[in-house]
Amino acid sequence: AIKLMGVERSQSGTQDFVMVNHPVFFVKNAADYVEFQQALVQDSPIKFFFPDLNPLNFRLHALAIIAAIRNKKISNPLETQYWSATPYRFGDTAMKFTTRPCNKSTHSTFTDTTSPNFLRENMQKHLDHGAACFDFMVQLRTRAIEMPIEDPTIEWNEKDAPFITVAKITIPSQQFNTSEQQKFCEDLTFTPWHTVLEHQPLGGINRVRQVVYETSSRVRHEL
Repeated sequence: AIKLMGVERSQSGTQDFVMVNHPVFFVKNAADYVEFQQALVQDSPIKFFFPDLNPLNFRLHALAIIAAIRNKKISNPLETQYWSATPYRFGDTAMKFTTRPCNKSTHSTFTDTTSPNFLRENMQKHLDHGAACFDFMVQLRTRAIEMPIEDPTIEWNEKDAPFITVAKITIPSQQFNTSEQQKFCEDLTFTPWHTVLEHQPLGGINRVRQVVYETSSRVRHEL
C-alpha cells in the first residue's frame, strides 16, 4: 500500500493505493464475495467453488485465480510486482495500476525464508544495504467489453492497453524495523476510498471494500 499525505482535495487528506501481488481479484461481484465469506465461516471454502453437483455452477475460473495466488512464493516484498486488481477512475475514463521493481533483471540476495518473520527481515536487510525502487504505472481502459469494470476477475490485456510509467517510487536506505515505526504502521488506516474524486474506486467489489475496510479499521483501533 502507498499513502500520499497532504492531499487537499481528498476528504481524508490522503490518497491510498492498495495493491496485491496478482493482476486480478478472485471473485467477480458482491454476491460472490458474501458467499465466499460465508463458506469461510463454515470452514468449508470448497463449497464456494463447488456449491452443488451441477457443473454449470462450478466456479473454476475463481478456483484457478486462487491457486495462482497461493502458488506465488514471495521471499522479499521489495522484489515483487503489485497490481490494483480492481479498476479506478482516471478523470473521464478508467484505469488499473501496478508497481514494478525498477530493475527486473536483478534480484535481491536477501531471500532467506527460515525465519517466521522473513518478509520483514529481508526487507530490512535489503534497506540496510541500499535503496529500493518501483515504477508506478497506469493502464487506461481502451475497450469497454474486453476490459470490464464490474468483473475484476478479467485481466485487461496489455496488448490492447499497455501500462504507462507515470512515477518512480524510491524507498531510501533506512531502519524501519523499530518499535516506534511498528506502532506508527499499526496506527495507519489504508483503504481505496482515501482518494480524490478523479481516482475514485469503480465497480461493485470496490464498493464492498469501502464497508469492509472501514469496519476492519474501526474494530482494530477499538481493540
